[in-house]
Amino acid sequence: KKKKEEETMATAAPKRTLRQMLQKMNVHLPEEDIALFLERLGGDAQAKAWFKQHIHDIQQVLNVTRASVPLVCRVLLDFSVDDAVLEIIRMSQPGKTSTGGPGGGGGG
Repeated sequence: KKKKEEETMATAAPKRTLRQMLQKMNVHLPEEDIALFLERLGGDAQAKAWFKQHIHDIQQVLNVTRASVPLVCRVLLDFSVDDAVLEIIRMSQPGKTSTGGPGGGGGG
């Protein structure tokens, strides 16, 4: 692991936006989702911190559920990893939805 890179990022480097950070992490979110996270998490810095904290959770849930990235991220805003998996599985089962309809609407 390259230690000195992190130090320069915190001080000298120009600030990356959430969008740029997500691209670097290979997390592709549409504009409206990025806007949603900035709103829900209280701004760019908090949103970036949240994604850094949750990137492994996001990947884990993605692997298990095969859901879309924006969906996984949105569910993880409100749920723990285990609950997020259950929630997404529940959302993806037609006929059993308590929130939204087919296509996983609802929420927020």
